Amino acid sequence: MMSDQTAVQRWSGRHWLAWLGWPLLVALLIWAISPAQQVALFTAINLQARVLPDWFWSTLTLFGDTAVLLVGLSPLLLWRRQALVAAIAAIPAGGLMSVTAKRLADAPRPAAVLDIAQFHLIGPTLNLHSFPSGHTITAFAAASAVMAVILPGNKPIRMALLAAAIIVLAAAVGLSRVAVGAHWPADVLAGALFGWLAGLSGAWFTRRFPVLWQSQRLATGLAVLLFAIGVWVLLRRVDYPLGVAAVWLVSSSCAITMIALAHRRISDSSA
Repeated sequence: MMSDQTAVQRWSGRHWLAWLGWPLLVALLIWAISPAQQVALFTAINLQARVLPDWFWSTLTLFGDTAVLLVGLSPLLLWRRQALVAAIAAIPAGGLMSVTAKRLADAPRPAAVLDIAQFHLIGPTLNLHSFPSGHTITAFAAASAVMAVILPGNKPIRMALLAAAIIVLAAAVGLSRVAVGAHWPADVLAGALFGWLAGLSGAWFTRRFPVLWQSQRLATGLAVLLFAIGVWVLLRRVDYPLGVAAVWLVSSSCAITMIALAHRRISDSSA
């Protein structure tokens, strides 16, 4: 298995240029969607999504919650710590872009434009600050950050499969925001664009300041922080109660990760 240090050495400037290309295509696609097409596309996706149960979309959409997703990424502490730190480092840029764009666009959500009988609503009724989708920003920021760390240097076939799996998962979270009736398709596309850029900023940050993920002391503090967030996520009220399985899943994986880390520390100290 490739070490974190090797991944850092193989990540070069041309990778950044290549990974910055597709957001421009997404931006053009967002610009090309007319208001009428927006409504028609939203309605079609939202109603077709009803073939799957509400708990499925509720579970998926909770993985766009920043706290839930970070706790879900905690197993990276055992495998690729730099990828986890990159995802965390992407939060400031992602949050800034989300808040700024939402305030500037001040766009109404589907529930504020359409009659409730025209689409299927799951979870709370949201009316304001539709553009962009914050959940999609979170999902794609994590996806971009993790991919930027673990993909360089991997074998091409393995890299393609891993990249496809990560992108599909992030896209599924974005799609869930339309399925639950919270966002327009353009909101999701914009969230993917902003999230991707935020994730690259997190990956750059870990390259610029490797001490943040190489320090054992900081790693211990990060483990404690994630465990605390995992407990908080488990105890708090969620907006999509039908998807509570996501909360239990990430909290359980976090607890198992902490046990594995403790076992590793004991084994290393006794060796």
